[in-house]
Amino acid sequence: MSLSRAGRGAEAQAALERAHDSLRITSATAYAQRLRLYKGTVGPDQVLTPADTSDIAVATLSYGVGNWFLVKGDRAAARTWFERAVRSGGWPAFGFIAAEAELRRLR
Repeated sequence: MSLSRAGRGAEAQAALERAHDSLRITSATAYAQRLRLYKGTVGPDQVLTPADTSDIAVATLSYGVGNWFLVKGDRAAARTWFERAVRSGGWPAFGFIAAEAELRRLR
C-alpha cells in the first residue's frame, strides 16, 4: 500500500508478486484478503465477507479498500470506506486509526 501511495506502481506490483510466493493468500486473514484486492483477484465489494464480524476486521478491511480507491483516484469511494472503518468501532486497529487520519486529509 505504501509503494502504491508513493506512486511506485511497478515496485508495488513486484512486492505483490513476492508476497504471493511467500504468503498463503488462500487464508482468510484480513491482510490476505487485502492482498487479493491489490492483486486483482477480488473486487472491492468482495473484500468484506459475512464472516468478517469483528470490529477490528471491519476496520482493517475497510481501510484497505479505502486506500485502494484512493490510489485509484476515487476520493469519494475512499471516503465512504474510511468512514465505514471508523464506524466499525474497532478503535485498536491500525485501519481505524489510519482511516481517521485519511478522513482529516480528505477534508
